[in-house]
Amino acid sequence: MKNRFVSLACVLLTMSGVFGADAALAQDTKEMVKTAETAFFNSDWKAAKSQYEALTKAQPENASYHAQLGKCLLNTGYKEEAIAELQKAQSLYTDKEKAKEV
Repeated sequence: MKNRFVSLACVLLTMSGVFGADAALAQDTKEMVKTAETAFFNSDWKAAKSQYEALTKAQPENASYHAQLGKCLLNTGYKEEAIAELQKAQSLYTDKEKAKEV
């Protein structure tokens, strides 16, 4: 009986750590989005680019982050990279729309 209790306690502690990490990650992402949007709004392309690069790495399936990164790249002179990011955004958006049709 004692072993079951210890095992259950370990599982619960592990789960709370995982869920706590998810909540912290979500909060970090919210802060990054806020920082990225503020920099973008203020035409601070370098700062916005840095934030959107991190966001696209954290959430590679988010079309909006790729689109915003593409705009930042375009405004900082990285034309080829901008095209690639904008195409990625379009592809992700198109895939989501196709998934809705199914």
